[in-house]
Amino acid sequence: MVFSAPEAKLSSSIPSSMGSLSSLVALDLGNSGLSGPIPSTLGRLGSLEDVVLSKNEFTGVIPAEIGGMTSLKVLDLSTNELSGELPSEIGELTSITELVLFSNNLNGTLHFRFN
Repeated sequence: MVFSAPEAKLSSSIPSSMGSLSSLVALDLGNSGLSGPIPSTLGRLGSLEDVVLSKNEFTGVIPAEIGGMTSLKVLDLSTNELSGELPSEIGELTSITELVLFSNNLNGTLHFRFN
């Protein structure tokens, strides 16, 4: 299942209930007017391969639960208002091929394990 609504101008936040969409493989909400924290429940979506949440107004930290997205290949959180330490769990995403985090206020170091 793919959920795509780029540039939808939703002016809301991602509901935590989205973490129950277990068959979701792609989530594209880039430039959609979303704000607030990224819900940690997204980490339950182990089948997700592509997550694009760029060009929104997400705040807070990247949830450590993102490490539960074991199939993740693309993670684009660029151009938001995210801050704090990068969760080490990102380095455990062994399938990741594209990680885009620019234009945030993040810090820290990532150590990746490759298969």
